[in-house]
Amino acid sequence: MKIFEDSRRSDEISYNLIENRSYILDFESENETLISNEIYHSNLSNFINWQKGNRYGTLCISNYIGHVHFYKKTFDVKSSKFLTTLSGTEQFKTLLNDIENMSKNILFTYDSPSFAVREVDYKDANPTTLLIFNYFKKIILDWDSTINLNTSINRILNNPNFKYRVHYQKDRIEKLRKVDNKIIKLLLNKPVELAIIENENENILDLPLTRFLSSKSSKNYFPTKAYTKNSLLNYDTLENRFVKYFIRYILSFTYKLNLIKNLPLSVVRDKELILNFCQKILNKPFFRKIGEMNIVPVNSSVLLGRTGYKDIHSHYIKSRFGINHLFENFHKDSLSIGLKKISDLYEYWVFYRIARAFLGEAIIIEQVDEITQDGNISNAVCFKNSDISVFYNKSESKSKKTSYSLNLRPDTTVTIQKGNSRIKFIFDAKYKVKIKTTDSSSERHVKPEDIHKMHAYVDAIEDAKFAFVVYPGTEFYFFERNLNSPVRESVDDIELFEGVGALNLTPDNQCQYEQLDKLVLKILSSI
Repeated sequence: MKIFEDSRRSDEISYNLIENRSYILDFESENETLISNEIYHSNLSNFINWQKGNRYGTLCISNYIGHVHFYKKTFDVKSSKFLTTLSGTEQFKTLLNDIENMSKNILFTYDSPSFAVREVDYKDANPTTLLIFNYFKKIILDWDSTINLNTSINRILNNPNFKYRVHYQKDRIEKLRKVDNKIIKLLLNKPVELAIIENENENILDLPLTRFLSSKSSKNYFPTKAYTKNSLLNYDTLENRFVKYFIRYILSFTYKLNLIKNLPLSVVRDKELILNFCQKILNKPFFRKIGEMNIVPVNSSVLLGRTGYKDIHSHYIKSRFGINHLFENFHKDSLSIGLKKISDLYEYWVFYRIARAFLGEAIIIEQVDEITQDGNISNAVCFKNSDISVFYNKSESKSKKTSYSLNLRPDTTVTIQKGNSRIKFIFDAKYKVKIKTTDSSSERHVKPEDIHKMHAYVDAIEDAKFAFVVYPGTEFYFFERNLNSPVRESVDDIELFEGVGALNLTPDNQCQYEQLDKLVLKILSSI
């Protein structure tokens, strides 16, 4: 099998393919079963156009990048829109890492199935109070009852770690079976009852204990009472002290939330629930008898391997570091070898970029909804700070009285509260572009149909002032609603933020990052 870049089959492709570009396949064989099997096992059925009986077919991989194995060859599929010096897999991971870095200290949603405390970031040793609290909230309130913190505590209480504590108790001499140095010292240092032994009791006079007690006296003595050695169960171990310390550790960070202003009501509610949970644990008779921890028993085999204890130890370690926040499907894609969907990842990346531009780094997630879109489960999320909210996949509908016609769901919606009124700005990410090639350069323009969709958003959605297509292109422009206004080709030229436009935003393009920041600053200044 050979892959050619041109219809004349003169330029054969070795190992590098460009996403969204058409290629000619020469199977060099009429074995239909072999060809069908190769297409199926390479997961290229959606990208290859081939009719049985034909030697040739076409290949066009759209919206996916990474590696593909086809006819015992590995091909690198990469995007031509950004980071062109990297492989397709490296492009995907770079975009994913950028999302991860932007979300380091965001308090993620509590209810979204897309959030998972999955991977500890040991490079981030200074997570915020909110991030640490959110971890505790997950293991106490959100996790299933079979794995949550309460279950781990109960497993410890049902089978607690213990040690035998040696106890010396005064008792009748007849019960003394063995004498050790400790018993001898107690006989000397603590008053016991001694009896004078007469000479006729030779069997007692010859005992080492009698000779020892009588060595400094002319009389012979033997105790009627002595200290016996007993082993008692003791639960005040280093491991149990650590468990008690961990519950108090949760309490301390939960109380720190009182220093943070304007907490969402949901966070305040969860704070009280966690405080009550910790107080109930500490008031249990078992923990009231446990002492205070002076040192973390990091080398304890009980903490590292015993049921219940190892969970507590793991939670303690994870909570002291930052957490990598990744959307589950993209995280799985990044670990896979095959093709990865770059178009969806670009939409998430655009949402994060816009959220950071409007809100800065002090972001709290206020709400999340699970929605169904084209038969697939998707997630709607809102980042909030002060009077600005940035929504991903916000649904606008006639039933909600936010769209007077059809249901609409832009990728990113920025809502700004101004007194009693509300203003919306729409940003809709589009990964596909229209290529315009000249002898000297290649430009990536937005597609006209995408601008048409922006008109639908502005027309139908209540309070919407403008709608931008955000795409990995080379041109910026904005159409103001005023018919007499020329097309605005830079942020500085915009006078009235009412209309539709195209915002070019490409990963690792610092000039376009600065253009976005300038746009957001001018929008906020105009309000």
